Amino acid sequence: MIRKTALVSLFLLSGLLAGAQGRIKLVQFGLKAGVNTQTTELIRPNADNYAFSTDNRSGFHIGLQSRVNLAMFHIQPEIVYSMNKYKLAGDPIGDGTLPETRAKVRINTWDFPILFGVKALFFRFQAGPVFNLSTQNSIVPESKTVPSILYSRSSVSYMVGIGVDIIRKVTLDVRYHGQFKRPVQGILIDGMEQERVIRTRTRNWTFSLGYMF
Repeated sequence: MIRKTALVSLFLLSGLLAGAQGRIKLVQFGLKAGVNTQTTELIRPNADNYAFSTDNRSGFHIGLQSRVNLAMFHIQPEIVYSMNKYKLAGDPIGDGTLPETRAKVRINTWDFPILFGVKALFFRFQAGPVFNLSTQNSIVPESKTVPSILYSRSSVSYMVGIGVDIIRKVTLDVRYHGQFKRPVQGILIDGMEQERVIRTRTRNWTFSLGYMF
């Protein structure tokens, strides 16, 4: 009797697990969009006769997401267009004979995250590398002298975050985007031949809403 009860219970449990697995797609595709709160800090901002500073602004992102579900684990590749912006100010140091320089800087990147995650309770914990491709960065001058900024076109960073799937197909994610290596920026001031080289440290939080088909 005990053996029969155990066999029946095992059969019912197997049926429930099979049904649950059947409701979870092996491969999912979807859309995502959200806001970025990027902070760009200048390391040793004084260069020659100038002191540089930044005033950060929020940005946005939009892209495609996919997910490969493997039991409690999953792999989530994405393609994301991201726009971040800040104001750059260069104030002369010393006798004040040099002109000040001001500009709005807009950074456009294509990000290719490959995130590895695990699900615990209702949450998804994810981490992985991000391949970044910077394109069409723009500078809007706010002074007579215009700084031009040179960026590395490609880089590799990392991303960690937490997410939850709400109302079945709707996703909510909060992630931190960090750097393996600080990029080097070259700042050129109009009428001056010498290049001012500074380093940056970037912290980027993203808040995303998505929809899985």
